[in-house]
Amino acid sequence: DDTVRIIFAHSEDDPNDENDLRWHGTEGRGVKFMYLLNAVTKPDLSGNIITRDMIQTNYHVPPQVTTYRCKAFTLSNLGKKHHMIKFESHIQRGMEPYVHHILVYKCPPLSKEWINKDYFCYLNGREVAPCGSVFFGWEYGGQDFYFPDNVGMPIGEPEDDATYIMEVHYNNPELRSDLVDSSGMRITFTPDLRKYDAGLLTTGVQIGPTHMIPPHETDFVNTGFCQAECLEQGLKDMPGQQVKVFAAWQHSHLLAYAMTTKHLRNGKEIEPFADDQAYDFNYQQIRLLRKEVPLKMGDSLITQCTYDSTSRTNLTLGGEATTDEMCISFIFYYPRMPLDGCLADPIFDTIPEIKDMKPPEQVKFLQGYNWKDRHARLLFRNNMEKTKYRSSCYARNPSFLNFKTVDRLRPTEIYHPPQRDCQKDNGQV
Repeated sequence: DDTVRIIFAHSEDDPNDENDLRWHGTEGRGVKFMYLLNAVTKPDLSGNIITRDMIQTNYHVPPQVTTYRCKAFTLSNLGKKHHMIKFESHIQRGMEPYVHHILVYKCPPLSKEWINKDYFCYLNGREVAPCGSVFFGWEYGGQDFYFPDNVGMPIGEPEDDATYIMEVHYNNPELRSDLVDSSGMRITFTPDLRKYDAGLLTTGVQIGPTHMIPPHETDFVNTGFCQAECLEQGLKDMPGQQVKVFAAWQHSHLLAYAMTTKHLRNGKEIEPFADDQAYDFNYQQIRLLRKEVPLKMGDSLITQCTYDSTSRTNLTLGGEATTDEMCISFIFYYPRMPLDGCLADPIFDTIPEIKDMKPPEQVKFLQGYNWKDRHARLLFRNNMEKTKYRSSCYARNPSFLNFKTVDRLRPTEIYHPPQRDCQKDNGQV
């Protein structure tokens, strides 16, 4: 199930035999990322379908490394409830290296003056900044996503006055001043409602400076989690007190080389929703599960990321820039429950010098560590193992946000995958 990098070469001329293999030339070669065991079958979407684009319009990207540009849209003019059944990116040709991700958030209504207006996402006040409720999106290397034929993401509901805020992250390390972009997303939807409403749950490590990766490490692990207590807020009123998970979308940045979204039932780890021990930033595709998996009362989630920071000389922090880090999983499921996300981040109460400091002060202190010293890095690892975490549990409708200081979530029993069915004979599989 890991990300596989396929290296290919081909020639326009067929060989006459095995001794007549010809050079493919400079154009007949390449690299393709894929999940070999997670093939996507494109369904027939003919019939009563509608498409709508959410696009930036000739946006002049500033000559700075990281830019977050937003644009607000409304779907209230649909007149009645529809189901979104597909979403896809629309990346302007030539902008592929510079568009890092596009996320669309479903947020409280904004005043009309903001609709169809683009602006800097985080420089115009909290009211118009993206909220925490990710609705859909695209990450670098991602492909079109089709919902299962019995599920659709609800839009245009009569009581729904939401504003959809599209956030485009531009990564411009060359500081180019000649980039003009019209990228965005296209959604496909239908008034012919499917059986179930889909939902999206965000879990993992809270994005921010308390997400720290020391330099000079080959296998540093960070974890975020979603406690059973939080999941119960959404599951308690669902039919059978459960939902069914059908896809998972894992996201980290340049230092991560492994990601796992673990699934715990009554504290015991069972088969993970996603496990990629060859995670690659260049291929961030949503994984459809081979079979739907129930998420039940008493279940909990752990998102684990493993980083190689040997290329860095100081702390790498969690943040929005590509050179910062993240560790987030988006869980697609049905039927929709009143819960949007649950995240966690360490508070460093095991380091006496910084336990009472605010995060910026903690960062400043730890940046003064001699990170070349292996013993200093080992001590930091040990403190991370023992620190408490701040967990957050939130939803947009009905609105609630709960914070709680908790111990790090650990499984009472580790999951071991079953032995593969491959039969070995004389060293060959």
